[in-house]
Amino acid sequence: MDFKPILNFPLKEKTFFWVVFTLVLCTRLHYADAPMERDEGEYAYAGWRILRGELPYLDFYNMKFPGVYYFYALIFKAFGTSIISVRIAVMLLNFASGFFLFSVAKKWLGEGGAWLAAGIFLLLSLSIRSQGFIANCEHFVVFFYLFGLWLLTEKRIFWAGICLGMACLMKQHAAILALFTGFLLLNECFYSKNVKKFGFQLLVLGCGFFIPLLGLLAFMVHKNILAQFTYFTYDYAKEYSKLIGISAKDLLNQILQISYDNIGFWLIFWVTFVKILKNKKPRITVVNTPNWQPEQGYVILVFWLISFASVCPGFYFRPHYFQYICPATAVLIAYGLSVLKIEGQIKNWKIDLSTSLKLAFLTTFIVQHGYFTYYSPAHVSLEAYHYERFAEVKEFSEQLEKISKPTDKIGGINNDPQILFYTKRQLATGFLYVYPLLEKQKYAAEMTEKFISETEANKPEWLFSFSIEPGNDENNVETQKRLLDWFDNYSKNYNLKAVSYCEKRYSMKMKWDETQIDTSKEVFFSLYKRKDYPLSK
Repeated sequence: MDFKPILNFPLKEKTFFWVVFTLVLCTRLHYADAPMERDEGEYAYAGWRILRGELPYLDFYNMKFPGVYYFYALIFKAFGTSIISVRIAVMLLNFASGFFLFSVAKKWLGEGGAWLAAGIFLLLSLSIRSQGFIANCEHFVVFFYLFGLWLLTEKRIFWAGICLGMACLMKQHAAILALFTGFLLLNECFYSKNVKKFGFQLLVLGCGFFIPLLGLLAFMVHKNILAQFTYFTYDYAKEYSKLIGISAKDLLNQILQISYDNIGFWLIFWVTFVKILKNKKPRITVVNTPNWQPEQGYVILVFWLISFASVCPGFYFRPHYFQYICPATAVLIAYGLSVLKIEGQIKNWKIDLSTSLKLAFLTTFIVQHGYFTYYSPAHVSLEAYHYERFAEVKEFSEQLEKISKPTDKIGGINNDPQILFYTKRQLATGFLYVYPLLEKQKYAAEMTEKFISETEANKPEWLFSFSIEPGNDENNVETQKRLLDWFDNYSKNYNLKAVSYCEKRYSMKMKWDETQIDTSKEVFFSLYKRKDYPLSK
């Protein structure tokens, strides 16, 4: 009996890629001016201050490596200091990442499989639930990682190590991703049975990998900020990693949330995953050879498992962390479609490669149709961040910029560094967030005192007060009380200027020129102006 295809129009691999490319291009351009979220605000504010000659860990603090800060500064230098510049730059990096993945997958799966892998990667990395339109540092990590992976398959091992080291400068998680390149070299050693060659190649790769890291260390020593650097990126980061434990149920829920946007492709992924595991006689041979066989899916499976491991440090599982698994997931899906030739049937309808692609793409478009078609830049922020008020924060920042001076400083309890970038105003302390002060970690009290002393020494013209939930079990009660008591006393030197009331779950309303806070309403944040501040412009 002849099977009838579910869909009659043809869709080849290359056509699929260009359809996806066009969709991704239009979507990313549409949301290029979407409100910034906190991490973006942190990177943008740090990049802006770097352009002014200031230094991370000395003039502003956080536990991340500084690569993404300097990359933002480079973007601003080249294209202008705006969030649109960053979003366009990340879009170009995303497309470049797709090119490198295509080049690698072509050697593993052939040209057809490579087009599939590149197209699926662009779709997965755009996912709204993984916050793909936001310029998070994971996009920078993936770019350098795939660049390095491509160089490795081209036998440019030293330069591959350089790129992997650069990925690590973007974020520490990249050190785990780099393990896959070592696995590939080991895999080739088993194939060629040349242990000496493996040892030499591993040494060359390691030398390249450590050069950017040693360069960073030398820079910190030269600027005399090595102690501050290790304090925030190692001492505090180690404490931070101990704060959260996560259950298997929580992890499963996060994976299901991420998978939902591209559920059709993820179904193909799991079918492929199981098929590889059921192969009774795996034969792992070297990549980049013409005799690639289905059994070599184990290499791609290792690729995915190592990528997933890079999501896990600290067990936080933020949605954007799952950007790390997008390349390996895309390759595994393309492997299933192009090499294993996964097919099926529903009654008398045959589900072949073309039909599988059409159905998977159709489900992606249906699930995210609002994202791809009619969401506004403000609304997409609400959808991606579960009703965080980033759009209102942007509007507030624009008003604050109008009534303040470029030389003004901002202090107080602030967890939204994007305000500082929007207004181009300097923070009165080096702490970009007050989160570290409130966490149950051993440096909280020390950080709180430093925060207070820096704020008082700089005498900020403006003072924020973001709401902190009293008695929150995740907070350090002692430092929370110390911080709030200090603020109550210090804010007596200021007049209330504006209050943001939470009227609904998804909206807040600013009241400017307030004289007192209406305690009957839920307050999101308050803005104070120093009493001796000159008249507004």
